[in-house]
Amino acid sequence: ITVSSFYLSKYEVTNRDWRKFIQDQKKQLSEVEFSKLLPDTSVWSKQFQSTYNVPFIKNYFQSPEFDNFPVVGISWIQAKAYCEWKTKKINLSLKSQNIEIQALRL
Repeated sequence: ITVSSFYLSKYEVTNRDWRKFIQDQKKQLSEVEFSKLLPDTSVWSKQFQSTYNVPFIKNYFQSPEFDNFPVVGISWIQAKAYCEWKTKKINLSLKSQNIEIQALRL
């Protein structure tokens, strides 16, 4: 098996990172398409049924106290959309700084 070159982020995608992504996408997508990018916060009750997780279901993604925690409840399709968005952002940033590299792909 051969895999083409790619870059990997040093850190996990945080709730803050994901909110930046969906806010940027909100400008370009219909309300229905935008809603498909929101994380499934019900994973807290599905994965951990024996514990009381209502506060996490209600607050984990939106609350600033969890800004630097990893985003959860993301599908492969959502993760792929994030990577495409982040790739475009990084490539535009490098281009604006006159840094020449081969196109970066996350």
